[in-house]
Amino acid sequence: MAAPRLCQAIRRVQEAGYNAIDFAAFGFPPTDDNYRKGDDLRTTFRYCESARRFDRLRINAWKRSPVDLLSSGGHEAIIPERRVFPVRFLLRHYPIRNQAQGERKILQELEPRWDPAERELGSYAQYDGVESGAGLIRDPATLTAYDPDAIRLQLFLRHRGVEELESALAVSSTTSTSRRRKRPSARRRRSERGASRSRPAARRSGPKRSGRRWPAPWSRSKGSGRSDPHAGGDQMGAGRAGPHARRG
Repeated sequence: MAAPRLCQAIRRVQEAGYNAIDFAAFGFPPTDDNYRKGDDLRTTFRYCESARRFDRLRINAWKRSPVDLLSSGGHEAIIPERRVFPVRFLLRHYPIRNQAQGERKILQELEPRWDPAERELGSYAQYDGVESGAGLIRDPATLTAYDPDAIRLQLFLRHRGVEELESALAVSSTTSTSRRRKRPSARRRRSERGASRSRPAARRSGPKRSGRRWPAPWSRSKGSGRSDPHAGGDQMGAGRAGPHARRG
């Protein structure tokens, strides 16, 4: 089944209730110096690579509304009540066509008009370190042969919703690990309990008292010579003396 045209795909996105589209950018660098103006880009450039980290956010299509592009250097359209479609669209990028065109573009056209504020935002970071004579032709072995069906399938399987879920799970896992590290281990707790049990009981000061010791919650009633299992304990007040208790 052929992929829908861009205008049809955007219409479907809008019908689904979304107003912005993120793109997965793939760069197609030259692997030889044979390109000439007018050549077909799709047949000439057959190897690609995923966008680098600084170029992965590409919310470059949005429903018409007031928009902020400056704060992201043009990489992200910030609009009111933005709802980004979870599946990224495929974006093919052909910035360098051959050695001569690449040097002219970077060193003569772009570099003299670079805005320091835009550079602070990461614009044109892909051209850092490029000098005259620098090799712009890439080895195909360092790239991936372009397979549009495989790329589209991957975009469907690993969409923005999956990535957000993975990120949330990673944060939850990190939090749980941190809590486990702060909590003493079961072996340590058993060791501490054993040490506490083996410690000799402290002697109580004062005169030695005679009489039987009652298990909790039994306790000696105030004002009586002996406690009686039928008498109320001093936990609830003085209590009433049972029929077997000696009267004072």
